[in-house]
Amino acid sequence: MDRHIDLRDARVLVALTAALLAGGLLALVSCAQQGSGTHVSAASDAAQVTAKEEAAVPTSTEGGAGDAGASAGEGGLEPGGNGADAAGGTSEPGTSPEAEARTESEPDLDPGHKSASIEPAGLSAGDELSTQDVERAGGASSFFYAEPISDEVFARMEGKSFGADCTVPREELRYLRLLHVDAEGRTMVGELVVHRNVADEVLDIFSQLYQAGYPIRKMRLVDDYDADDNASCADDNTSSFNYRVIAGTSTISNHAYGLAIDINPFENPYCVWSMGVVSPEGSSRFVERSLHEPYMIHADDLCYQLFISHGWSWGGAWAGDVTDYQHFEKPDALWQ
Repeated sequence: MDRHIDLRDARVLVALTAALLAGGLLALVSCAQQGSGTHVSAASDAAQVTAKEEAAVPTSTEGGAGDAGASAGEGGLEPGGNGADAAGGTSEPGTSPEAEARTESEPDLDPGHKSASIEPAGLSAGDELSTQDVERAGGASSFFYAEPISDEVFARMEGKSFGADCTVPREELRYLRLLHVDAEGRTMVGELVVHRNVADEVLDIFSQLYQAGYPIRKMRLVDDYDADDNASCADDNTSSFNYRVIAGTSTISNHAYGLAIDINPFENPYCVWSMGVVSPEGSSRFVERSLHEPYMIHADDLCYQLFISHGWSWGGAWAGDVTDYQHFEKPDALWQ
């Protein structure tokens, strides 16, 4: 009597276990088949599997639990399934665990920056930009603007280009942000300080030079050279405002008003013929104007044409003892 009761209890337990396992597996199959329009009745199939399991349970308790476990295990992998799914893995269909691991370990070649915007005001003169960088900033036009001299810019100028003896009001000056291209075709951020009366036309000139790919090596405030004009020119830096006198004289330079610009000064030297002066030092070879090397300015090239069309004069065309190939000026604009 006791043996009969134990056997029946075992059969009931095995049947219940098999039913639960079969019902769970068929529910998974049902989920997988929903996308193709096939519907499986998990409850009905589970009942059928339960009946089969009950019929398969041996009349002896020996090996009963093991057989039930084996039966459940054999039914655990449905056609089309895989070991990872059976074990509760998260592999996507058609993706091996090795592929997933490889994907996770590969470096991110685009760390989210291609879609991020660039703020031109947050860049510094001399920064190099790619074509994508310019586009992310809203296009080249976003880099060409004029603004009053901010406290931040004035802190760079004060005691240097804007010395204690400067008589030009700060309000008369404008800070320009621009782009330029060097001889290697790299796009660079540039800056100038000019008189407010010429700010718009200077922006227009340099915008056209940039669009045409006219090479300019550097364009930074002379204050980055402690307002030392010789140092700035020796570094081939294009600049404008610097409250100073004309070299070798006591006459206030048009640079002191932001009404003169020196462009690519190393390849376009300042010359005093009677004294044999060629400045900056080391630029004597560029006195030979028949050369046509990058950064040199020639009569009738685009740089010359644009400045002349806006009413500026070129020092390279001066007659007399002094020729200044780097220099463009527009002194009459002071009274506009």
